[in-house]
Amino acid sequence: TGTGQLTITVGCIQSITLNPASTVTLSVSVSGQNTKQITAQATTCNGAIDITNTATWTSSNTSVATVNGGLVTALAQGSTGITASAGSIVSPATPVNIGP
Repeated sequence: TGTGQLTITVGCIQSITLNPASTVTLSVSVSGQNTKQITAQATTCNGAIDITNTATWTSSNTSVATVNGGLVTALAQGSTGITASAGSIVSPATPVNIGP
């Protein structure tokens, strides 16, 4: 094992997938069920790489849930979609439903 530097050329990213890609269910009031980590993987011209920590994350409804580094935090009941992007490449949204 060792350390090294990984350089990602944004123009080399072909697609981004999220895990989980299926619907995530959270709760605003049940302890331990108000956050969920989502990871992002980019398919590049050099293979697949984890970009969870470097992607730009977006919640389509920030009054319901926020996302930071892939960590989704429930704020209120409702629904939102979570995406990750790098350059002009955007992942399909992971749906998030938040109950009481």
